[in-house]
Amino acid sequence: MPWRRFFTWLLPAILLCLTGRGEAAGQTVTISFAATNAPYAWASDGQVHGLEFDIMSAVLALSGYRLEAVARPYARLSKILANEKIDGVTGQHPSDLPGYYFSQPYMSYSNYAIVRKDSGIALQDVGDLLTRSVVAWRGAAVFLGLGEMAPQRFAAAREKTYLEFADQPTTFKYFWNRRAEVLLSDRYIYETYLREHPDSAKEAPAVTYLRVLPENVVQAAFKSREVRDAFDQGLRRFKETGAYQRLVDSYFN
Repeated sequence: MPWRRFFTWLLPAILLCLTGRGEAAGQTVTISFAATNAPYAWASDGQVHGLEFDIMSAVLALSGYRLEAVARPYARLSKILANEKIDGVTGQHPSDLPGYYFSQPYMSYSNYAIVRKDSGIALQDVGDLLTRSVVAWRGAAVFLGLGEMAPQRFAAAREKTYLEFADQPTTFKYFWNRRAEVLLSDRYIYETYLREHPDSAKEAPAVTYLRVLPENVVQAAFKSREVRDAFDQGLRRFKETGAYQRLVDSYFN
């Protein structure tokens, strides 16, 4: 994809402008990212890439730390801090990991209810959504707060018409095969998959994106308060200079 090549020079240039050097000379911080969550984070050839990685790398450098990234399945991220020798995990809500130190929000997802364009489905809210057959990634209900927004309908849907799968490509194909009326996904994750897998995308129907879900911001969970505080300071600086928005725009514009 074009922006992959773009970042071979953009991110180092941002760091040089902000710090006067290409990387921090301080201690290494090991952070775990989702292994298959493009364009936000993904692993290939043993390296982590993506917007989330670029944000964390830049902010930690500004905070005086060197990032070492490791990739894990998305469903395991909330469980590995206690069991692995890592310093933090990305893409969390404070309710997911009580007892750790959470950063300020550093990224948001654009989650939509995706329907076939020829279906004629119109959804006004989460209550409407849960009257349909729905497929989503594993952990989506908790991440999106479906049970809190429409508890009775979610309880009924979970029994019969609401499914989650461990990997998103499975959810996409389940939806394409008309086994669910609604697919829950971040728009950019869905569209990135279509671009990256043109053979599979031949099955994809024309779709409509329905905005019935609130914006979901995510935070990083750290074992160390000191690292969390330094990260928050670096994030504020990264945003104040405008470099944060330029980075996000370079992915999605």
